[in-house]
Amino acid sequence: NLYLDAYRRRRRYDQVVPLLVPEEGRDAQDAAADRADVAAALRHLSPRERACVVLRFYDDLTIAEVAARLGLSTGAVKRYLSDARHRLEPVLGPQPGFATEDVPTISTEVQR
Repeated sequence: NLYLDAYRRRRRYDQVVPLLVPEEGRDAQDAAADRADVAAALRHLSPRERACVVLRFYDDLTIAEVAARLGLSTGAVKRYLSDARHRLEPVLGPQPGFATEDVPTISTEVQR
C-alpha cells in the first residue's frame, strides 16, 4: 500500500508540474506588475466584496466555506462575488476563471 500510494502521488505530481511552471518569456518584473495591477483593482471593491474575492480565489475556499468564515449566506457570497466581477472587469479585463459557482451549471433550456 505504501508503494502504491507513493507511486500514485508521484504520478499525479508529474501531471501537475507542467501546470505550475511559469510561462516562457515571463520574468519577475511582469509578474510583479500583474500583482500590482490586481492589488490596485482590489482597492476599488467594498470591504465585503474584497474579503469574498480574496477568500474564494486566493485562499481557494468554496462558496460555502467563504460564507461560513464571513457569517453570510451562500447567496450573499455569490452576490458579492458577482458584484466584484462586474467592478473588476473594466479594470482588469474579462477573467475567464472568475466564476462564482463551485460547479458548472447545465442549461435547462428546451430546444425547439
